[in-house]
Amino acid sequence: MAIRFCKGTIDNYEKFPNLSIDENFFATAHKIFIDKKVEYITVCDGIKPIAFCYNDEKSDVHLHRVFVMQNSRQAMLRIRDIKKATIVSFNEIAYHLYQLFLKVGVDVYVKGDLWCQFIGNNCTVTDIIGEGFFCEGNEGLGLNDLGYWKASFPHVEYIFWKELYEELNKCNKLYNMTMLKKDEINRLISDKICKAEPFMVARLGNTEAVIVQEYLRGALSQTWTQWLLNTSGFYLLPNDIISDNIEKYARLTLSSIMDCDVHLHCFESAINLINTQSRAGTHLADWYDLYVDFDESSWIHALRGKRVLIVSSIGDTIDVQYKKKDILFETQALPNFNLIHYHMPETQFGNGCNGYSWFEMLNKIAFDISKIEFDVAIVAAGAYGYPLASLIKQMNKVVIELCSGLYPLFGIKNKTQQIIRRVSKHYNANWIFPIETPPAQYEKIEKGAYWE
Repeated sequence: MAIRFCKGTIDNYEKFPNLSIDENFFATAHKIFIDKKVEYITVCDGIKPIAFCYNDEKSDVHLHRVFVMQNSRQAMLRIRDIKKATIVSFNEIAYHLYQLFLKVGVDVYVKGDLWCQFIGNNCTVTDIIGEGFFCEGNEGLGLNDLGYWKASFPHVEYIFWKELYEELNKCNKLYNMTMLKKDEINRLISDKICKAEPFMVARLGNTEAVIVQEYLRGALSQTWTQWLLNTSGFYLLPNDIISDNIEKYARLTLSSIMDCDVHLHCFESAINLINTQSRAGTHLADWYDLYVDFDESSWIHALRGKRVLIVSSIGDTIDVQYKKKDILFETQALPNFNLIHYHMPETQFGNGCNGYSWFEMLNKIAFDISKIEFDVAIVAAGAYGYPLASLIKQMNKVVIELCSGLYPLFGIKNKTQQIIRRVSKHYNANWIFPIETPPAQYEKIEKGAYWE
């Protein structure tokens, strides 16, 4: 969510919670919107009401870009090139843009009454100095000024963040570490498998990444909370408090990020967490480089003769497909290894929790796995996957959390990957959808993508 402001749209200021302006304003406003579920908050200068603010969830993607930019060395270098800028009108995104400009040494000017309230400086500018940014979707100016300033230039904060973000993301320059080339990552993983050294390779899921960042900002949105609960396999027991359990899950995920040795790039939502929460010496790699177009240099061949534990809910399908591994691909084939399964429960929408809390279920799964003799674990386990991979590494094992990347390794289809050419180009008559019985309400889980 991103906080925006408006003036003069409601007469009764006392109808809504009051919030005075201080250094914690945005974090406090987020918490009020979440806890009280109000439409507006009355903004006070400490004495009297001066405006209203509201939660603009449509701006989530733009606010995310702000936080990524604030923690990306490449973005900071690019923004420093601006030299001078003027920000006209005010909202939460504009405030972060202002702080970022100051941080990198841009000579920044602002215009609007609310700026004076939040930064305490003389905010009057008579003209745009340097590059101009109009903060769309709010009234940080007097009503008579809005039309003039908006018409003066077309550069809104949305456009700035979008264009710069896309420019840097083309070559993954938003990360603070260099992405390993395909042959480099495959050699690294192969070496760790051969040496049997504890090692974690994992992809942080999109929903999980967004939830953790919302937790860090103190602003859990209903949209992403429902995604976590309905689709990822995280669930609550009847007496569980949502915020407490999601906070516990977020802290567990942050701890797991510190355990990860190779972060698999897939979702833009994970960039900021990888930049800010990873420990020194970790690596970045393309998720697809591990499970499509694997040749003689692939890490897959290091599994030859190993005891390979597959942690997933589709063990029966994998057994069927492994028996025909030599005909699944035209130019590549899985090696011979000892295939071991651990069957993951399907707990989307709270299915099959058997009275265990989600965290009790995670610990039970980890305990069960600790009793199995194996050399390498490959994990596809939804919301469990990332923290479970961390726990498996702590068993002094090599663990690769592939998520849905497990499917193509064994010639198994899902509807999401059908539109990804790097995957679907390998499809042939021997590839199948999972044969397991789908869980209850499966059609609501990513529109039934994992079942035919």
